[in-house]
Amino acid sequence: MKNSKNKGNHYERVISKKLSLWISNGIRDDLLWRTHNSGGRFTHRFNIGKDTINQSGDITSTSSLSEYFSNKYIIECKSYNDINLWTLFTNKNINNSVLSWWKNNKKKADIINKTLLLIVKQDFKPDLLFTSVEFKIDPIAVFFYKSDKIIVYNLDFLLSKQYIDLI
Repeated sequence: MKNSKNKGNHYERVISKKLSLWISNGIRDDLLWRTHNSGGRFTHRFNIGKDTINQSGDITSTSSLSEYFSNKYIIECKSYNDINLWTLFTNKNINNSVLSWWKNNKKKADIINKTLLLIVKQDFKPDLLFTSVEFKIDPIAVFFYKSDKIIVYNLDFLLSKQYIDLI
């Protein structure tokens, strides 16, 4: 069994390739990649009042062809054996839950004026995308937390459509 850090790093690499293929219409798998220390460098510098370009979130642009995407979105990836999905129904604040990840990363996204794409994987379940973006496909669910509208999509279904057709 992988340790949690290796599992998270692997998941970020997989999602980087999937998103790269999605925004390039299946042509390139190398347009996005993991940020330095999975956004840790950005968070550290942000906490001491310094900006760090293109290092927010877990995934960022590696090419001028994908800068538009990482300039618009902050991409966070979480892969756990249990994502505590029920916290969205109960508003119960539990660490390592979709709700706690949403709250923490939404604050960061708002401060840097980006839209959050929270991509979550629970063991043996489909990948889910939690966002406020209303893509032109039907979501799995919509939740409301305070003033946030959280829209949930099946990630693989979303990625099977061309990005340009969904925005």
